[in-house]
Amino acid sequence: AADIAAVILDRPAGEAAGVLPLASEPDEALARTPVSLAGYPGEVAGGAMWEADGVVRVVSEAYLDLPNDASRAMSGSPLLRRREDGATEVVGVLMAALPYAGLNRALRITPALAERLAAWAEAPAGEGR
Repeated sequence: AADIAAVILDRPAGEAAGVLPLASEPDEALARTPVSLAGYPGEVAGGAMWEADGVVRVVSEAYLDLPNDASRAMSGSPLLRRREDGATEVVGVLMAALPYAGLNRALRITPALAERLAAWAEAPAGEGR
């Protein structure tokens, strides 16, 4: 099992910062698909954001395993996929390294997880969060 959290802001930030949609896709749409991780590795001075590209190697019911380079400080980073129309969407959230396999693991955005996150975002402050 994996923990998941969301930061709920007291005002919309999407117009200024942008919003990436969540995508819950079938196994065949994710297998061998190119993905990117973007985050802030702790060992990099100055807080620079890094991006690492790769291809989903293993698709399971709850997880996506990938070879993208990452570090511990990048846990919680979005796993991004670019669609054929050029739009970017979130298909997972980085959660763990699998050193025995030389891979990293992301929590897969499933329909249930996307629904839970949407409910959190819509709930009044202090309720259901």
